[in-house]
Amino acid sequence: MGQQGSSAKDNNTTNTNTDTNTNPDANILEQGDIYFFYRPKKDAQEVKGVEDVRRFFMVIAPEGTESM
Repeated sequence: MGQQGSSAKDNNTTNTNTDTNTNPDANILEQGDIYFFYRPKKDAQEVKGVEDVRRFFMVIAPEGTESM
């Protein structure tokens, strides 16, 4: 019984797949670019962490769409 438990554990670790490109169940819904912008706080000479950021923006630009 101890051997079955160890072989099941080995199978679980070897069957783990984190790459979505080889996963047949994964579907790509959209492709494109993601841009990140931030505005530092007024007194911040250098941004060293989240506390130095005043505003944070994320822009999503999907591929295949035409702009007006």
